[in-house]
Amino acid sequence: MSDQGKAYAAFVESELKCERDRRVHLDNRGAALVTTSSSLVALLAAVVAFFRVGTNLTFPNSALPTLIVAIAALALVAASGIIASWNHTYHAPSVGSLGAAVKDRWATDEETDARNYVAQMQIEIISSLRRSNASKAGWIRRGLVGQTIALLGLGIVVCQMLIGTM
Repeated sequence: MSDQGKAYAAFVESELKCERDRRVHLDNRGAALVTTSSSLVALLAAVVAFFRVGTNLTFPNSALPTLIVAIAALALVAASGIIASWNHTYHAPSVGSLGAAVKDRWATDEETDARNYVAQMQIEIISSLRRSNASKAGWIRRGLVGQTIALLGLGIVVCQMLIGTM
């Protein structure tokens, strides 16, 4: 048995695992954006309802534009999270090519040739996963920027509400 290419094959395999793990992590981050944004919108609805029902406090009109911007930003954050969590397409070897590798090459290829063939297929998957993961990461970045804008807006709204009740 030859050790030729084992280090490369191990490296390629570890890179493939990293990209698959990254995809799972990005999916989880996208879902977290949806969850936090939805929770904040629900909390905002409760705050607005508090000012409108059963209290003599009034919601300051000066806070309304900022509140609308914050709610719109949170909706965009949730949308970014949903898009980031979508199953983006990525390349994988076809069942036919995998079957051909087993049927046609298994008995004839030397171990180093087989290792090289598998590594080439894995590199194609890695390339595709990286493109997909970069897209997911871009949507998450957009969502985090939107979340920052929304939280700053909500902070301003809270300050305006506190000033309005004094």
